[in-house]
Amino acid sequence: MNNAEFQSDDPDHYSRSFAYFMNAVKPKYAIPFASNHCHLHKDVFHFNNLINDALTRLPVDSSLIYLAGFSGGAKVAISAAKQNAVVSAVIYAGAATPLDNSNHSFTLLGFAGRNDMNYTSLIGFDKNISSEFRHYLIEWNGKHEWPDSTAMPDAFYYIA
Repeated sequence: MNNAEFQSDDPDHYSRSFAYFMNAVKPKYAIPFASNHCHLHKDVFHFNNLINDALTRLPVDSSLIYLAGFSGGAKVAISAAKQNAVVSAVIYAGAATPLDNSNHSFTLLGFAGRNDMNYTSLIGFDKNISSEFRHYLIEWNGKHEWPDSTAMPDAFYYIA
């Protein structure tokens, strides 16, 4: 892969991809999380505080808290969900982190790009998810990036 193909550290490409993804799934609120240098404990702590703060300030249906993340952000989303029982689903792409020590089960929807450097890890993660978690994995013709709209039409169908 040449440098022109590798886009994970390009903030403009990431922002455009995230905006395209969110436009396809149309959530009410969206906060992107992606990082190649993810400090999970610090990020998860702050993220869970953000969720709890939003629940106290906004008219949010607490049964519909879904997190989404790409690459390092997928690890943050999964880790935050493991520690915050109000989270009911996680959409992850490009990476995952073990589900051990979760204080509750939640739904997982994963995206594995067939040309993603983490493809085999994502397949392995999906195959090893405990039966207490409802989970789905969608393989798509992409690389290490947010899934495009061809992979997303029914995403929320799987986690609702």
